[in-house]
Amino acid sequence: MVSSGLRPNVYIYNTLINANCKERKLQKAFELFDEMKTKKIDPTVVTYSILISGLCKEDKMQEASDLFRTMQALDVAPNQFTYSAMMDGYCKRANMKEGLKLYDEMRQKGIEPNVVIYCTLIDGHCKERNMEEANKLFVEMVGKGITPNVVIYNSLIDGHCNKGNLEEALTLRLEMFKMSLMPDVFTYSSLIKGFCVEEKVEEAEHLLCEMHERGVVPNCITYNTLIDGLCKEGKSEKALGYCVQMVENGLVTDVVTFSTLIDGHCKEGKMEKALGLYNEMLVKGFTPDVVAYTALIDGYCKDGNVQEAFKLHDEMVKGVFSVHRTYSVPRDYSYHISF
Repeated sequence: MVSSGLRPNVYIYNTLINANCKERKLQKAFELFDEMKTKKIDPTVVTYSILISGLCKEDKMQEASDLFRTMQALDVAPNQFTYSAMMDGYCKRANMKEGLKLYDEMRQKGIEPNVVIYCTLIDGHCKERNMEEANKLFVEMVGKGITPNVVIYNSLIDGHCNKGNLEEALTLRLEMFKMSLMPDVFTYSSLIKGFCVEEKVEEAEHLLCEMHERGVVPNCITYNTLIDGLCKEGKSEKALGYCVQMVENGLVTDVVTFSTLIDGHCKEGKMEKALGLYNEMLVKGFTPDVVAYTALIDGYCKDGNVQEAFKLHDEMVKGVFSVHRTYSVPRDYSYHISF
């Protein structure tokens, strides 16, 4: 372009800087930023906002804050997007204090928050389990005529579930239906987790059935959560059934799935099945985690097989997780689920 006599302008630089930030090439983005200044092309609020957003996504909050203050010192006023990027960076790192300071600063400058900013702050409060403040912002947002989206409802539902406020979470789910918003896999996974934590696994199972009826496809987290809830209730066989369903639905079992099932079977004294799962875990190339080892060691000790318990303990301490070492178990249990 330069060889053709055409001079890059601020729009072209912004496009190139944005492309590099999206590809996480911040060094190249800042080289272009320096180059445009060298060529006497003044960066705009869009330029600064793109770079600030890129820095925040890379967890470089100090550099983002410095650039945020630099642009203001150069009389480039931050806009809604700039504030949104900064607040998102702080809230995702559990620094609500700084996020809210920017929110107040933005309001004082006459910049009104949009749905993205409300979503960021509500989610931040929910992750800190500060549901009172999250609810206040939700009411404020609705009062301004801003329609909440699925992401905001998911944050609130997850927050209430984490606090054990299942009735509030279910009420929000009903609100979603009334607003023609379809609960997604994240909505249902949060609710299933909430009911499992409160030892209401039957209700969690009903929610999984509802997911299928509404065409919402469960993911590994959904199934692993329900499997864990069932195992904690001493229903490891039923949990195994959901594991089979999980695989039949095209999902891949992971370390969490195996470890949870091993732990559940060990706690019920079903060591043969636990070892079958452990062998399958090794064959699949998974490295057993501390949950799996602790469960098996505890199971062996309760079974009076201290020698095998010490062998596993030594493996765990040394970090020797060989896929070639499997344990001898009856043929029926080694293992026919086709994970």
